Amino acid sequence: MNIASFTTWCELPTKIGIFRMYDMQDEKFRLISFSDINNLCEAPLIRIHSSCMASEVFKALDCDCADQLESSMKLIAKEKEGIIFHLHQEGRGHGLSSKIKAVQLMQNKNIDTVEAFNELDFEHDIRTYKKVTDLLSSLGITKVRVITNNPRKIKYLELNGIKVVEKVSLIPKIRAENRDYLYSKNEKLSHSLVLS
Repeated sequence: MNIASFTTWCELPTKIGIFRMYDMQDEKFRLISFSDINNLCEAPLIRIHSSCMASEVFKALDCDCADQLESSMKLIAKEKEGIIFHLHQEGRGHGLSSKIKAVQLMQNKNIDTVEAFNELDFEHDIRTYKKVTDLLSSLGITKVRVITNNPRKIKYLELNGIKVVEKVSLIPKIRAENRDYLYSKNEKLSHSLVLS
């Protein structure tokens, strides 16, 4: 990762606060921070977030991706520093086309996300976060606090030289449209969502 790329950024004014959006010279790897990315605390708060066109762009209600992104931005703005890595990894890394096939099965057969992936013979999660760990290492960051309910992300970071000193959980907004999906993530994918 070229540190020089961190000098090209613009303000990103949002309803939550003014972030910085950096030019990563990679359309599939987006980075925003609150404050200067070159001047973060020893263990900054980070969010590794995979894109979800359905919820983030079109406001679909049957998942919690857009909710997670907004909540993460609020937590980082409250601390006045931190990083959000927004990765182009739809459908747990399988891509948008495969994601649509899985959701179609879920809707038509009234099955959950794990059952749909099984029926399509998809691995449940093929995402990698090498660009994230490379970037953190290039900044000299070896410890982070991670906003996540996904133990797989924590394991990946730690196996690649980044110590997770705190896991910051997100409390999902439970709706009729996403309730079953959220429960299946906990029960079958080992997530730690706080569900009532």
